[in-house]
Order: sequence, then structure tokens, then C-alpha cells
Amino acid sequence: MLGSEGITKICLMGLGRTGAEIARTVLEQPDMRLVAAICSDFSSKRGKDVGEILGIPETGAKVYGAGQLEEVLQEHAPDVIVDFSNARATMKYVRLISERRIGLVIGTTGFSDHDVVRLQLLAAKNDSGIL
Repeated sequence: MLGSEGITKICLMGLGRTGAEIARTVLEQPDMRLVAAICSDFSSKRGKDVGEILGIPETGAKVYGAGQLEEVLQEHAPDVIVDFSNARATMKYVRLISERRIGLVIGTTGFSDHDVVRLQLLAAKNDSGIL
């Protein structure tokens, strides 16, 4: 999904070990821009620049708490959200993401059969990409 500038704007949900590696990879891509990251509302990472978390220079991508997701979607208009948070968080926010027709790539595990059906129904109902 290319944005209007030919750059895919990425928002990352989850900044654990895997999320941090994904952030590094996205930051290295010339056709992608990491616009924001989402962590737990209680995380010490909240409010910091992603670069500070990764031990690299500032990136301009701020880390927000999960409760700020709607603000992030409004302010940064990501084309894709890459989710490496947890199944419970994904299921809490997937409807909002799907209704806005933002692509969602889920690398999280632990979904129930019911969760998978709900994800499929939301993708079909909103004509949104959920992988």
C-alpha cells in the first residue's frame, strides 16, 4: 500500500524484541516511513522517540500509549499497521483499524478460533486488508 507520496507510512504496535527489529527494518527502507509506534499505556517507552528506544539517533517517530491509537490514526494517517503486541490488544483495536480501512499485518499469536472468525468478518465487512 503506497501512500500519496510513494512512501508507505507504517505504525508499529508492540515494541518488544520483535517489534524493535521490525522498527529497525522499516527505518532502513527507502519506500517506508515509520510514523509512530504504540506500546502499553503503562510502558516506560511511552512519549519517547523510537530512536531512543533502539539506541540510534532520533527518528521523528514517537511512541504512544495504546489508549492514544485513535489520535495516532488521525494525526499520522498510517497506510499500514504492523502488530506485534498481543492477541488481547489486537482484538481490542482491530475494529477501529478495519473501519478506517488501514492495512493490518498481524504477527501476534494466541488468537482463539472465535478471534480468527471475527478478524475475517471485519476484513470482509470493511473491505480492509488484515493479514
